[in-house]
Parts: sequence; C-alpha cells; structure tokens
Amino acid sequence: METLLDIDFYALNIWLAFQTSCFLFALAIYSWRRRSVPGALPFAAGALFAKLSIVGILCEHATAEPAMAAFWLRFQLFWHLSATLAITGFIFDYI
Repeated sequence: METLLDIDFYALNIWLAFQTSCFLFALAIYSWRRRSVPGALPFAAGALFAKLSIVGILCEHATAEPAMAAFWLRFQLFWHLSATLAITGFIFDYI
C-alpha cells in the first residue's frame, strides 16, 4: 500500500522531469533562432535530443507494464547517446 509520501514523491518526479523537458525545448528554440552563432546548431540538436530523452524517462515512470517500461528505457538510451554526441559537437564547434 502506498503512503501519501510515496504518491507525492512520484508526482514530484513527474513534474520536475516535465519542467526540465519544457526548459530544454525552450533552449533548443532559442539556440535555433541564433544559429549563426558558432556552436548554436549542435547545441539546439543536443537540447532537443536531451528533451526526447527526458520524455522517455517520463513515459517510463508513467507506465505500469514491464514490457513498455523496457521499451521506454531503450528509447531514452538511444536519445542519451544522440544528445551526448550532439553536445560533444557543440563543445568542439564552440572551442
């Protein structure tokens, strides 16, 4: 049986991940609008890929079936790798 503290902690994790996802999307849009600046395009791609990874984390926490949780885990791992490569490109481009 879940206690009230467990339910609040679960809701807190969902809302924090949702806010992080929205912030990353705003960063991607901001960076895309200033794509003439060195490193802006890889940063926009990295922020967008990180947002997709956070969406995978949200969906993994929201699902109840183990098979779907495994799917969302693979989904977020793919976007983790993509975000890491894009941010590495941003670092090299900005340097």
